[in-house]
Formats: sequence, structure tokens, C-alpha cells
Amino acid sequence: MSGSNPSGQGRGSGEDNPRDLSQYEFSFNYSLPSAEIEPDPAVEDIVESSWSLSESIRNFPTEFGRTYHAYKAGSYAFPNDTIEQERLFLQFNAMTRLFGGKLYFAPLSAQKPPRLVLDIATGTGDWAIQMGDEFPQSQIVATDLSPIQPEDVPPNVSFFVEDSSEPWEYSQKYDYIHTRVTSGCWASFEEQIAKQAFENLQPGGWFESQEYDSVITSDDGTLSPDSALARWFHDMAVAGDICDRPTVMAHKLREVYERVGFVDVQEQIFKMPTNGWPKDDRLKDIGRMWERNFMSGLAGFSFRMFNRAFSRTPEQIEVALVDVRREFSDPRIHAYLPIWVVWGRRAGRIGLARVVVTTTATTTTTTTTTTTTIRRALCISTARRRQGRDPLHPDRKADEAEHVTGTWERPSDFRQQGPRTWSEAERGNYYYKQTTTGSTSGGGYRSGQEQPPPPARRKTAREAASGPLSRAAVAAVVLAAVAFYAWNSQRVPLTGRTRFNFLSDEIAERMHPRAVQGILEQVYASGGFILADDDVRTRIVRNVMRRLIPVSGLADLKWEIYVIADDSQANAFVLPGGKVFVFSGLLGMCGNDDALAAVLGHEVAHQTASHTAERLSLAWVGNLTTGSLFFLVGALPGLALFAMWTATGAFVLPALMYELPMSRTHEYEADHIGLMMMAEACYDPRAAIPFWRRMSQHGQEMEEVLSTHPSNDHRIAKLTQLMPEALAKREQSDCKGTESFARRFRFAVKQGRREMPRPDAMV
Repeated sequence: MSGSNPSGQGRGSGEDNPRDLSQYEFSFNYSLPSAEIEPDPAVEDIVESSWSLSESIRNFPTEFGRTYHAYKAGSYAFPNDTIEQERLFLQFNAMTRLFGGKLYFAPLSAQKPPRLVLDIATGTGDWAIQMGDEFPQSQIVATDLSPIQPEDVPPNVSFFVEDSSEPWEYSQKYDYIHTRVTSGCWASFEEQIAKQAFENLQPGGWFESQEYDSVITSDDGTLSPDSALARWFHDMAVAGDICDRPTVMAHKLREVYERVGFVDVQEQIFKMPTNGWPKDDRLKDIGRMWERNFMSGLAGFSFRMFNRAFSRTPEQIEVALVDVRREFSDPRIHAYLPIWVVWGRRAGRIGLARVVVTTTATTTTTTTTTTTTIRRALCISTARRRQGRDPLHPDRKADEAEHVTGTWERPSDFRQQGPRTWSEAERGNYYYKQTTTGSTSGGGYRSGQEQPPPPARRKTAREAASGPLSRAAVAAVVLAAVAFYAWNSQRVPLTGRTRFNFLSDEIAERMHPRAVQGILEQVYASGGFILADDDVRTRIVRNVMRRLIPVSGLADLKWEIYVIADDSQANAFVLPGGKVFVFSGLLGMCGNDDALAAVLGHEVAHQTASHTAERLSLAWVGNLTTGSLFFLVGALPGLALFAMWTATGAFVLPALMYELPMSRTHEYEADHIGLMMMAEACYDPRAAIPFWRRMSQHGQEMEEVLSTHPSNDHRIAKLTQLMPEALAKREQSDCKGTESFARRFRFAVKQGRREMPRPDAMV
């Protein structure tokens, strides 16, 4: 099942009456104002409307408790909410691992990268983003019905809200077009996608599909045709036909390609195991990933399709899915899904992007004039050319090319110049016409010939920095920095320290938009996986978090909980925005809910106290300060020794003098807040001390001076001091966070108070 169903192309417009610059000349001493540059329509056709999404497209309708695409609402049966987006990420990683890490099978290469790539039904855009990283010189265009793609993407990747089932209106031909898992997206893959892909490819371009059907099978007969699992896949195929969105078409892809007219058609078939039943370790891990993917998407696959096709109620559907889930996860059933990868080429030779170089030479007995037309903006000053080799002509000595002039011109036959690489298209469609005049003998200029003025001597950085204007600028910057620091200083309750923090929790979360995805990638790359929601270990963590969240001061966040199947690690952490990660090994170390609440309360407390935002603020200031110091080293005399000290101590000394103690301060604050939180949630705070003793017995500690965490002995001593307060809070608590300690803490920070306010004083 795909992420969404796409196509088409947006529209945009340049200036109404762009200024004609074809005859306008510029010397090297002038810049070209961007407001007067005539836009290149060839580039605009690709990316012009990427900022024009209307609000209605993002107003996703809700049905069966899930959200669905708003653009062309109803044409695609599967949801697009956060649950589905995470499932699409799992699906992408499982299939890519099954393919041996390959994103494509067509003969593409970094030596001859595709100029334009189109990804149909991109979903969350994971494939397009990785293609953009692999081919930085290519332009990747990805389309979908839902605008659910991330914002943090490579600069050569563009996403568009399109419906690919409608006629395509692209103004340029593509070198490679791709689909992956679009079953159930189209009324006719052949008519709506394959034929249009053929028409929109360059001669020699490739079309590739990576698809699977609503078909499940086994080679050893362990999957019964009458099983609930087999019936579900059969019902999905029937429902797809009834809804005019066939879910069985992958096995016919090769025939479709050949009928449409593709040549050199090739096919590979892969087997995707339903769970961890294979003996092979690699396939076992892939099967577990696919099991997680299927379990996460099963309800979303079923509700709309079965309701529309068979008029089943959500309750009837959910009851039927119980046996489907059980059989899909049963390792005694050696089932798999066949996945077809088919690729073919449009006949003809692909036009290679080229740089047009035209050279005309007029020779006399003493002088040579060379005019070179190149399709790039080349600005080389005489100062750069007066010594050594000519950077434009490495085989020519500098004294053979002393006088350089240039003009910008746009040839009238630009459209007939042939295809370009995307990197050249980004630079615009102007040619730089360079005229070089010099003596063939290398003896300088002829008698009577006007010589260019010598290049003006530039001030060194040291000279520039010593001027009165520079000193005034430095003073202004210093005063502004002091004011900025003072404005963003906060008094922290509990410890009474003053901290610098100019970032909100929301900004801290947005600064790492793909943090969760990056962690999941690491988990899957190491062979791990995320436990299913109905796993008993996941339920334990969710039950504890359900009681901690109301007392965290962050109840309005959209919390997400991931339990990583790794018994070798006893660890947990919480990312900004309420993203909770727990390693399964921690549950065995805790032994009961109270100890688990102590750990999770501590990790949640870091977010309650905005420690992540504080660290990011300090990192930003530290990077700016270090960069400024290195700049001043080159500008001011007498700082060479200071520069050496800064270079050698830039990482070690700040860590020992500031960062590590600051981290330990954060840990103590999180211990205090977390202990009160678990007490208010009616967990026994005394369970925290035995837990840390067990951690001390099973782990090896670094010396505290070299560690970001306090030693376990110091931590236990601190918790012992806080225990009477925590026990009293547990006795007074109604277990609902009515007098939330965490909420009072955040209120005090916001108000700049050192003392925690009473509950009735917070307004």
C-alpha cells in the first residue's frame, strides 16, 4: 500500500515584463542585480509552484479515527496521519534492505547521473530524499496527493501535490521515472501511469516500478488457503476491484511495459517474509521490520476499503483483524509477499547535457584575439590572473592573457542549444562572452596600446580591523550580545542558578525534524526493531507514561512511545515534542512499575526543564564565539599564541570547565523533578534508590570529572535527601496532577522566580 496517490504539475509566473538584457554589457567591476535578471522558464516549469499550497489541501478529513488526503478527497483509500507516515518509513526501509540497499535497478550511475528524476506517489518522500543525496547534481521531483513530506530535504528535491491519474503536463522530459508500492492508487496503471511515463521520458530514459500485489503465499504449504490471513488478502483484492482501485497488478508489470513500448525490459522478483520465520539472519530482521509495518497499517488498509466494498462496520472489521494479526505474526506460518521490480527503457539515445564552447581565432603577425563562449558565469579578475597560470586556460601562461574584458549575452537560439545539466540550469541561461587580447611573444603590450590600470591593493584583515569604524562595530556587537544574553537569562528554581536560553521547546523540536526517523534508521541498521503496540513490554511502558504525562507539565504534547527490542541495553530517553524511546533491557533492570516510573520521570523531567533547548542555545553561542575568536586571530596582532591555545583547547577545556558540570546540573534537576513527578503520580519514590544501586552494580562508571552524569553514589545521596519531600507529596497527591510540581516549575521559570509558587498562585 502506498503513501498517497499523485501527478500533474503546478503553474507559476515570472515578471510580467522582464527586462531584456541580451545586449546589456557588464564589466567585472559591477555586480548583476538579481531584480533585473530575466528568469529561465525552463527552470520555473519545474519548481515554480512549490510554495502555493492552499490551506484546504492541508485540512485533512477524518474518518474511522484516521485522517485522509484532502486534495481529490476519496480517490485514495488509505490514511495519511502520523501512524501511517511512520509505517511508510518502516516499509521503505524494509524494502530497501530487501533490495540489498538499492534504491533503483535501472542502469543509473554517478558518472552519468540522470538530469531530471520523477517519483510518483512519493508518500513521505523517503525515496526521493535518498535519491537527492545520492545524485546531488540531479533534480528530483516527487508528487503525491498529501503534503506530508518533511521540510528538511536536500536542495535538489522538490515535492508537489499532484494527481498522477490525470493527464501530465510537464514541459520537460525526464531521464528516470519511478514508482514504489502504488497498489490501490490507480484505476489503470497501464493507461494512467505507464503510458504517460513513456511519453514524458527522454529517448533513452528509464521507467522503473517496485510493486507488490494483494497476494500472499508460502512455498511449504504452511499457509492454509482458508486461513484468516489468506482471506484478508483475497478480500483486499476483491475490494480493490469493486472500488476501481485494483490491488493486484504487479505480476503483470512486465507485460504492461512491453505493450506500452518500452525496450530492454527486465524483471526481478523478491520474497518479503511476513515475520522473523526465516533462518537467515538478514531475512529474519527484514521480516520483523515487515511485521511491524503490516501490523501498524492493517487497520488503515482495511477500514475504508472494506466499508466501501462490503459495507462492513468498523467493529466487524476490527473483530476480523484479530485472527489476521495472530496469523501474520505466527513464525510457524512461512508466508511471504512476492515483490516485483521491473524496469524498461524508452528507445533512442538520451541527449547528454553539454557545455557549448565556441572558439574563433584571428591571427596576425604579432597579436591574437580569442573569443570563448561558455555557458557559465565566470568572473576572473586581473588581480587573480597576474601570477602563475591562467585559471581559464591552464596551458597558457599569465603574460599571454593580460587584458580581460567580458559581456553577458543571451543567444537567440538558446532553446536549440540542447539539454543541460541541472547544475547549469540553476545558474541561468546567460552566456559569458570573454575576449582576451595579449602579445604572442609574451613581451607585454605593443607601443600605443592602452594598458589596463594596475589592480587596487586590498587592505589586509588586520588593517581593516584596526580602523575606528571597525572598533565601533565591535563595540556595538559586544553591547548587543550582552543585552541579548541578559534578555534571555532565566532563573531556575530548585538550584537557583541563572541560565541562558533563547529557544522555546517548540523551536528545539523543529530544529531536529527528522530526529525520530534518524534513530529508527540506526535501530534497523543494527538489526533491531520496534516492539508492536500490543506487545506486553510496550503496554507496560505505556501504562507508566499514562500516569506520568498528566503530572509532567507537558500534557498538551502529542506523545509517541517507542520500545526498542534490545535486552542488552538498559536505557531510555525523551526527545523534544514528547518522543519517548525505551530499550527493552531497561524493563528487566527495573523489575517493577515504580522503578520504571523513576527512570521515565527523570527523562521526561529533562523536557519539563527545557534542558535540550538550553543546550542548543549554549551550543549556538559557543559556535559563534569560537568562530569570532578565529576571525580576530587573523585580524589583530599578537594573538598567535592565543590562537594555538584556542585550537588545542576548543573542545577539551570547555567540556571539562563548563559542559560536563552543566550536564551534571541538568541531571540533578531532572532527578529532583522526576522524583516529585512519580510521587504525584502515586508511584513509590523509594524505588528509585534500589534501581540506581542495581545500575551501579551492573555497570562501570567513569570518574565523575570526566562524565556528563553524576556518579551513582552522589545521585543516591541526593535522592535520599529529597525522599521525605517526595513521600509527603505522594501522601498529599490525588494521583491526577492537581498540584503538579512540574507545572509549577515551568511557571516559575517563565516568571523568573527562584521559589516555586503555590498551586493557587498560578494564573
